Amino acid sequence: MRWGWLVVLCACNQILDLHETSGPGGPDAAYACRTDRPLRFAATLQQLPSPDCAEYSEAATADAAVATCQGAAGVTEIWTGTRDGALMPLRGITTSFRYQPNYTPRLASDATRLYVRIDTVDINFMPIATRYDEYRNGGTGWTLVGTLGLANQLDDWLSNIARDPTDRDRVVLLRANTLQEWSYDGATWTPDHMYAAGAISPPTLRSVMFAANGLHILVIAVGADGVPQVLWGKRDSVSEPFGTLAEVPDLPVPDDNTVFMSNDCGRAYFSGLGATFYTHQL
Repeated sequence: MRWGWLVVLCACNQILDLHETSGPGGPDAAYACRTDRPLRFAATLQQLPSPDCAEYSEAATADAAVATCQGAAGVTEIWTGTRDGALMPLRGITTSFRYQPNYTPRLASDATRLYVRIDTVDINFMPIATRYDEYRNGGTGWTLVGTLGLANQLDDWLSNIARDPTDRDRVVLLRANTLQEWSYDGATWTPDHMYAAGAISPPTLRSVMFAANGLHILVIAVGADGVPQVLWGKRDSVSEPFGTLAEVPDLPVPDDNTVFMSNDCGRAYFSGLGATFYTHQL
């Protein structure tokens, strides 16, 4: 199942199919990450209030969200706000002609740190280097404090940041179709698990995201038939590596190759048709 149930986005900010959806609804019922079967999600969608945004994700333990959005004159900007709330442009991110901060913003679990992918481009705007800058929020705004040493090769791609049961931030780095899992103790990032290409999924990967305190994972991979698919995996402890992943048939492969799942696995967020949507777990 891909985008078949996304028929049309109309002027009233609704998707028309068997169900109508509009802005965010009320509080969710209690959810839990399933361990007895692969996750399933409803076909009913709801739309977040900020238009023209993609790569949406949330801080694991704080009421904060981040995305890349189309700002003035069509310039891609990083926007932040609260969960389900309207996002606003984030000020203070360094940019120039050759340094384009347009990709995969990631909030630390407590939202005090922000990692922003910076692609250095040539005169034809072709990427020639990648790094992730680290910003810290001291309460009065964001300040650039350095770069993330573990992600420094061309086309490195970071997952969102989870807060694991050992009270460490945890991230997965996608590099050349391999996955590297790292944890942060407040001072140092340490490698924990490494997955070779094809070890737990088809070998061609597009993205990876965490959920459920780092105990669940979502990967977009390209199958043998050339069709991308959303895959899901779980484990009982962060001391264990993930095993072979299973397909989540209800989720589409979005335009930005990012599917974010809330910490309780209750919602899956993705972008398409110029908007960001979420659906509930069944």
